[in-house]
Amino acid sequence: MKLRELANFIRIVEIGSLSRAAAALNIAQPALGLQVRSLETEFKKQLLVRHSRGVYPTEAGKILLDHAREMLEELEKSRRKIAELDAHSGHVRVGMTSSANALLLADLYRLCRERHPTIRLDIVEGNSGRLARMIQIGEIELGCLYNDAGETLKNELVLNDEWVFISSPHNASHGEEIRFEAIESLPLVLPSRSSGLRLRVEQEARARGISLNVVLEVHSGTLMQRLIEQGIGHTILPKIEARESIASGRLHAARILDPQFASRTYISHRETPPLGPSALAVKALLMEVAVSKRGDDEGSQAEP
Repeated sequence: MKLRELANFIRIVEIGSLSRAAAALNIAQPALGLQVRSLETEFKKQLLVRHSRGVYPTEAGKILLDHAREMLEELEKSRRKIAELDAHSGHVRVGMTSSANALLLADLYRLCRERHPTIRLDIVEGNSGRLARMIQIGEIELGCLYNDAGETLKNELVLNDEWVFISSPHNASHGEEIRFEAIESLPLVLPSRSSGLRLRVEQEARARGISLNVVLEVHSGTLMQRLIEQGIGHTILPKIEARESIASGRLHAARILDPQFASRTYISHRETPPLGPSALAVKALLMEVAVSKRGDDEGSQAEP
């Protein structure tokens, strides 16, 4: 039994499909299937049940999944502690939403190279819910999330912003303001249903008896803005994320009235075990970059 087989088994269960897991891991599906059979031979139990929509773990598979996660997490803790014997060295894994990535990553990388050249950043992009779960199980040390992750994590608010209705200047017949009810008749390009922004907008729509006309789901904030520039529908984004395109005239932003949507960006991490020196150094840089962005935009103010 190899550690890589355990790590790949975890990914198969998380994804729920052998073929999709093989693609994500960049491994041929037959080779991945052989790894599963090797584990089943090792434990003398069937670990996965295959069905038309994918796979799910047996009871034995669930037990192995829990212990494999614990084992790999403990091994990773050992690696981090050994790497941190030399303070401010090693690699730090940071999770960012696509919006935070576009806003903060370039400056974070520049500062990290200038001040801590022996730290290597490992950036994971995802929605806030997925990143919070990754922090909780120790897959990443830090996260830039749109919503705080509750009592299980330490969350520090770094940016306050307003969501605005984004259109191509040629499609902005609604002017500088738009009521939420008026959005119902317009084609929308929104992120997936797992994103905090999408959930919040749909929640408000249901409360008002409105059906959203979502014509396209896009997981990248940058790609979403490009599509809107080309006139493919409208979207809702934090103003600070689209401010460069708005300032240049490539996009038009309208305030959403009744209700107004607030966007809050948090830096999140686990309280125990405490962050090591390298992760603490990256956290400090993240906060510095976020504060600089807040200062650049009068519409983005942190809570007192």
